[in-house]
Amino acid sequence: MEVFTTDQESQWHDVLGHMKAFDFYHLPSYHKLAEMHGEGVAELFVYREEEYVIAIPLILRSISAISGLEQVEKGLNDATSVYGYSGPISSHENVPGSVLNNFRESLKQKLLSKNIVSLFTRLHPLLNQKQLLTGLGSIVNNGKTVSIDLSQPEETQLAQYRKDHRAGIRKLRDIGATCEIDPDLTHLDSFIELYSRNMERVGAKAEYFFPRSYYEKLLNTSDATATLFICSIQGEIASSSIILRCGPIIQYHLSATSEKYLKNAPIKLLLDTVRHWGSEQGATTLHLGGGLGSNEDALFLFKAGFSHIRHDFLTWRWILLENEYNALTLRKSMSDETINDGFFPAYRK
Repeated sequence: MEVFTTDQESQWHDVLGHMKAFDFYHLPSYHKLAEMHGEGVAELFVYREEEYVIAIPLILRSISAISGLEQVEKGLNDATSVYGYSGPISSHENVPGSVLNNFRESLKQKLLSKNIVSLFTRLHPLLNQKQLLTGLGSIVNNGKTVSIDLSQPEETQLAQYRKDHRAGIRKLRDIGATCEIDPDLTHLDSFIELYSRNMERVGAKAEYFFPRSYYEKLLNTSDATATLFICSIQGEIASSSIILRCGPIIQYHLSATSEKYLKNAPIKLLLDTVRHWGSEQGATTLHLGGGLGSNEDALFLFKAGFSHIRHDFLTWRWILLENEYNALTLRKSMSDETINDGFFPAYRK
């Protein structure tokens, strides 16, 4: 078991080069952004045995930095994943049971050596990761996500659009709405303003607000593609999205719509534009994600109107140091009566 940091980009990329599949959320540049945003310390845990390679990127965080737990021993940490869909990746679709067992034990020992109390990771809906983690904590099914199969013919993709989506796209075109890529980031400030207003409107936590430098680095990453799409109505920006592409996978990452045009739902035309662009780029999947908090809410139903394809959205939860976990939870519960509502890890409620 080796561990690489974001300062070891060449080694990190070498590991990714051995993988059968990975996504933007596994890249060292994206993890570097997470570190810049104060999310913790990013490390790539890599296990090699014969021709098999298994890796998992994690964000390590100090528990003593949690409000109410400042007096906790400084050495205690926990682990999580970057914003998006991460989880373990492997060099082969099928890995022998003996190799998997050795990987799991090596990972456990390496995490324990770093005083990791618990681990929470969002798994990738498009990748087969569950088999790699069997026996390590629990895998929880949180709901469904939606994707569009870009390898299908154009008419097959469009046939899956819900009737109201097709009608909405026609109406947007009728009023002169247009969508295009903004390669020079001319409208980046407008996107940031729209996105911030949207986050304020839904009462998002501080961690979902980013400085301009964050967006600049994200959109100028050198090891994959992050693209700013703009949808305009009568010369005004009505909707905008940052779309991520890594190999065959496109992710609908960050998005915002002007309150003035919410009723027009310009994001319908924008996503249709991204779908067409993705097909031309040779990508095979446009992953739209799920609802807020993985619920089948209005956002999920909106995304579901583009495709019949569904995926399980799984999270991995693992308590490595049970006594410490219980003690931390007890200490935090003294100041928060809602701590035992299923949130994991409970002491971070």
